[in-house]
Amino acid sequence: IDVVKTKIQTCPEVYDRGMIKATKKVIKRKGAAFLLQGMEPTLVGYGVEGALKFGFYETFKILLRKFIDDKALTMLLASVLAGGMASIVLCPIEDTRIKMLQDPAYIDDGLISGLTRLFKTTGFASFNGFGAMLAKQIPYTIGKQVSFDVFARMVFKLIEGSQESRLAGSTDLKFLVPVIAGFFASIIACVFSQPGDLMLSSMYGDAQKPNGFYETAVSIFEDAGVGGFFCGIQMR
Repeated sequence: IDVVKTKIQTCPEVYDRGMIKATKKVIKRKGAAFLLQGMEPTLVGYGVEGALKFGFYETFKILLRKFIDDKALTMLLASVLAGGMASIVLCPIEDTRIKMLQDPAYIDDGLISGLTRLFKTTGFASFNGFGAMLAKQIPYTIGKQVSFDVFARMVFKLIEGSQESRLAGSTDLKFLVPVIAGFFASIIACVFSQPGDLMLSSMYGDAQKPNGFYETAVSIFEDAGVGGFFCGIQMR
């Protein structure tokens, strides 16, 4: 799904017929195996990033509560810090993943060889997309972590407040509530982070496009308006 999403974002003039047709076109042009291209950096990159993001968020919530009385503000600041710190690790890995989809020089690379090639070729320029990464990951972390906590608390109260509910007081809540809260939190996180996600793909995916944060944002807006920042959101 992420492969097709990236193709829609970086080549909208080619993959412009919706999610299903874009997937068929990728398979027709590249073969079904291409749908797994970049899986190694996806697994490692988002695995490490996710571990750091969840870990830092829960840790900062505890630490910040010692200095800030407002619980909502504590959650918000904790998510910003967690998303920012995790982005540092994810940035070059995501750069490698996108190049594995777009740049023929990276087509046969794995994570290690791709990262090595990236740093040899561009050095610390691989962090040029760090602004876009922050624009994606901080809103994503806020949307996911904070809204998950809020939704979980709301669902718990809703179910436990129902005298007639067979789930009230049941251990089934420990499974049901996170699933419900996670479902809604994931949607909010995707909407919040979509503009940053598109900018990240645009900055890394096409050498012919401006590679600066501001220039990329202006280019997207001039080409497609505000709606252009939400290209590929169906796939996400």
